[in-house]
Amino acid sequence: MTSKVEIANMALAYIEAEALVESLDSPYESEEARYCDMYFEQTRKYLMRQHNWNFAITHQALASIGTAPAPWSYQYQFPTDCMRAIEIAKTVSTDAAIPFSVGWDGASGKYIWTDQQDATLRFVKDLTDPTVYDVMFVEAMAWGLAFRIAGPITGSNEKKNTALTVFRNIISEAQSEDAEEGEQDNVAAASWIEARV
Repeated sequence: MTSKVEIANMALAYIEAEALVESLDSPYESEEARYCDMYFEQTRKYLMRQHNWNFAITHQALASIGTAPAPWSYQYQFPTDCMRAIEIAKTVSTDAAIPFSVGWDGASGKYIWTDQQDATLRFVKDLTDPTVYDVMFVEAMAWGLAFRIAGPITGSNEKKNTALTVFRNIISEAQSEDAEEGEQDNVAAASWIEARV
């Protein structure tokens, strides 16, 4: 079962750090723990936004709020756990993609604007529990973290550059493999999708 500490220790091993960690909680047991904790969330969020990861995709009926700016007809609250908006679910399988835009009003937060009434959003959910991560995402996460911590922990630009090169290769492979998994369901309507949530 994957944990934050396991991912951190993979990253530390990849850069040949002198020590592994038992915890990422403050007060930190070591500099390794402090740097791993410092960069963990940023690395995770960065990766989540990079791809429509199958393990993290969900659907949610959007909450209508306020008045949409022109030229849109409807304004919805952006889901708080959304890392990447993918699409507005089609109500009929033969429909064309439904246009939408993500915007910020400068005061109240992010919104989704569209012409679709009673919209359901398909999106990448902000999953913080490592036990649900795909094995390739874990590998990419560990190498991404290795890249970020290599400099401050080892002082070696060579190890940092190596970690970046491997990370880029791993993320490309992981995205490719993940994208090939599954088949788009062409008969699912939004009401059926909502029943799955």
